[in-house]
Amino acid sequence: DSNSSCWYYPSPQPSFCDKCQIMRPPRCHHCSRCNRCVLQMDHHCIWMNNCIGYNNYRTFVLTIAYLVAGCWYGVALLFPSFWSIMQDQIRTHGFKFLYENKTGMLDLPPPWVMWEQIRTNGSMDPDVVIKMVLLFLCGIGSLLTGFLWNHLGYITSGKTTLEQSVWRSIHRSLQCQGADTLGKVATNSAYFKMKTPPINLFDQGWYANLEQTFGKNIFALFLPISVSPPAPYITNPNKKYS
Repeated sequence: DSNSSCWYYPSPQPSFCDKCQIMRPPRCHHCSRCNRCVLQMDHHCIWMNNCIGYNNYRTFVLTIAYLVAGCWYGVALLFPSFWSIMQDQIRTHGFKFLYENKTGMLDLPPPWVMWEQIRTNGSMDPDVVIKMVLLFLCGIGSLLTGFLWNHLGYITSGKTTLEQSVWRSIHRSLQCQGADTLGKVATNSAYFKMKTPPINLFDQGWYANLEQTFGKNIFALFLPISVSPPAPYITNPNKKYS
């Protein structure tokens, strides 16, 4: 209904792909790198060398979750030894931001010194290894924890990363320029005619959204087994939405 004050995003309507020359279901997007349309496309992952979408999103998110768990488990194992090393260092030299190596509070030797230790002794100082590994795990764990938190937020809101990114661009355009000053092409678009927040017909509620991604069997989340994704959630296919 063009006079309605509500609009829908993501669009529940099928669309036509100009590149693939096919009709595609709702929430399907064309990946320029894979040169194909992907259902519920989230993003193209360079680390997995594949598109993340309906068929592998569960595997992708669980991979991140397992990596996060592994990083913080490693931190928990190393922290008692790390704490003991730092206590000895402070007792011996006092608390400083820069110690002998001038590399910060951890007092790590420069790379060329570590390389010389490996060449000479065939190994590195265990204390240096513990410091480096714990620092690495904390950094990667923090980065992946934030990444996982973002994806869980997208899942519970019933959106993909791509859909959220597009909505932010639309919202930013509306805020910066105003729906009445975007030009003839933009103002003719249903997105810019509607000033009310969009309705997400694919949002079933946070719990149902989690089940839609991970399935109903919670125990399968902790096992490295292949699980077929639930059937895509489709709103009333016979109703016409604006």
